[in-house]
Amino acid sequence: MKNSALLMVLMVLGLALFSGCATTQTWPDHERNAEDKMVFIQEKIGDGLKTGTLSPDQSQMFLTTLKGIRTDYTELRDRKVYRRDWKKLLVRLDLL
Repeated sequence: MKNSALLMVLMVLGLALFSGCATTQTWPDHERNAEDKMVFIQEKIGDGLKTGTLSPDQSQMFLTTLKGIRTDYTELRDRKVYRRDWKKLLVRLDLL
């Protein structure tokens, strides 16, 4: 009897822990990290254009990609979303 009660309590606590991990949250650290990366990328594109490392077409292509990422960023910002959504955005910034 005691073992089954203990098992039931552990199962309820495990489910509560799992549901707490799976809920949506706001992620201010990811938000700040994404903002910093976008500013850094934009500065690097500008520097590449100034030094001639990037052609105007290349810089325009990178800026268009960055604009798409910014659009997705504004959709995620200040909303409760899953962590994986922020991770996808940060991976796209890293690839850019």
